[in-house]
Amino acid sequence: MRPVRTVTNRKNRMKLIPNTFKARIIASVMLLHTILIGIVIVDISYVQINSTKKHIRETANTLVATIAANAPSWLISNDLNALSELISTAKKANMVNNIYIMDRFGVIKASTDTNSLFKIMDDNISLVLSASIKNNKQQIVLLEHDNVVDTISSIKVGTDTVGYVRVIIDNSATKAELNRIYKNGLFYIFIAIFIGGLLAYLAIKSMLTQMEKLSAAAIKISEGNEDVKIETTKNDNEVNRLAIVFAKMVSSLKEKINQSAIQQEQLKIQANELEELNKNLKALVETETNRRIEQEHMLLQQNKLAALGEMIGAIAHQWRQPLNSLGLSIQDISYAKQFNELDDNYIDKFQKDSMNTIKRLSSTIDDFRNFFKPNKEKKEFFIEDVIASTINIVEAQFKNNFIKIEFDKTPKYRFFGFEGELGQVILNILSNAKDAINNSKNKDNGVVKISTTDNKSHVVIEISDNGGGIPPNVIERIFEPYYSTKEQGKGVGIGLYMSKEIVERHMNGTITAHNNDEGAVFRVELPKTSTN
Repeated sequence: MRPVRTVTNRKNRMKLIPNTFKARIIASVMLLHTILIGIVIVDISYVQINSTKKHIRETANTLVATIAANAPSWLISNDLNALSELISTAKKANMVNNIYIMDRFGVIKASTDTNSLFKIMDDNISLVLSASIKNNKQQIVLLEHDNVVDTISSIKVGTDTVGYVRVIIDNSATKAELNRIYKNGLFYIFIAIFIGGLLAYLAIKSMLTQMEKLSAAAIKISEGNEDVKIETTKNDNEVNRLAIVFAKMVSSLKEKINQSAIQQEQLKIQANELEELNKNLKALVETETNRRIEQEHMLLQQNKLAALGEMIGAIAHQWRQPLNSLGLSIQDISYAKQFNELDDNYIDKFQKDSMNTIKRLSSTIDDFRNFFKPNKEKKEFFIEDVIASTINIVEAQFKNNFIKIEFDKTPKYRFFGFEGELGQVILNILSNAKDAINNSKNKDNGVVKISTTDNKSHVVIEISDNGGGIPPNVIERIFEPYYSTKEQGKGVGIGLYMSKEIVERHMNGTITAHNNDEGAVFRVELPKTSTN
């Protein structure tokens, strides 16, 4: 409730000054007068107070100097009557409270306060004054405290100090003078406020009348009445110049309103034309969108066909050794019969070896079928399993090309999406690595390294090779469609493009490529699932 009360009070204070131009000008002039008079009063007060203080200090210095000059002989001879008469004469000065004459031990020998005679002045102020005059080796020391000016001087005979004189003068006159100045100042401020407000009102009365007429005219114009007459005078002042400009503005406004009516009619015609154009544009956009969708579908199919070719080559390499082994086993049956080795043990071993070979062939078919099986819906899967499955398909082909694949599938990172699409991306990158190694100096000692790591928000797949790297002049274009550095007939340039489309558009990830000391490094970043 307290903030609301504060805001309300502030609004009430604002209402003390009416929200009109006239009232604000008068209030500003009155405030200016008040500030100026206040500054003058403060300055006068400062000068007057300093003058009063200076007079009191000079009086104190003069008294202690006079007493110190006349008291030495009487203080030495211990003539207390003469010292008392000297103090009485000095006491006649205005504002003097007390005078003390002390010997060099601080014992009071003469004083206007008879109760303090023959006592030692050992109060805090006396000790401070005595210490100041002794330590600073000054003739006179002055201290202001408790509305008095306290002055002490040493009494010397030659260079020897024989005693001290202390004069205490009332300083309350300074406060009285200050109060008088403040009272007079307040009176003058009220007079200044009244005169300033009156002068301001008389000075701006005619100008404000004309401004009120301008304000009324502006209100009528804002309500849609353009036929307003603006009155001007022959006076050369700011308000009349404003009225002249305002009249020109009204005339210009009428012209612009007429022009606006014409422009609105033209806009209606243009709007009709634009509507017709939008209808045609919508059809063009739909046509172009369908064309691009068909083109992307065609690129996807081309990529699948290219991958299919890679897979068929991989399967051929996968099947060659098992088929050779199965053929040799079948040929060995006739030799076994010829040498009477075709017994039960031989048949069992032949059956077991043949079935293992057939299972290997069947496993290759399963991997091939799973790789190209269309995914109808997304699901959660392990990234390392997809990479391992893809490696199993191409491993024999890579071994035939003297290329070693190094992959540690120990980490297990999950991803939610289509398994087949990620496998297609891995296959495209491995295929490019194989071709790069075969065309490099490491074609007989190729190595492809695959790793999976993670950062705070993504799973990172890195595939690197020792194929010499991507030429700097083409590395920025490798993800463009139909861009290929391979020989004619060995690549159409859509594998990496489709890999980028799959990763970025279907998986909300990123794919980049750079070179290291040995070859190219492809980096795929996929967003983590909640179960990672």
